[in-house]
Amino acid sequence: MLEILGIIGILHDDTHFGYADQYVTYPEREHRLIRNDNVGYPARWWLEKFGVSHEKWKYWFESK
Repeated sequence: MLEILGIIGILHDDTHFGYADQYVTYPEREHRLIRNDNVGYPARWWLEKFGVSHEKWKYWFESK
């Protein structure tokens, strides 16, 4: 679930955005050097202190 929210841009930090904004190929991705990390890019960079993108949440989940 975290990976999906990262890919669609809801979970991100100020540098690593979801693919809804820009696709980053594998060689271009900055990899986080942490052991036993099983969360994919860009969600692996997200921390709770960054919160969620309310703009992307509204885009994907609220009625239009």
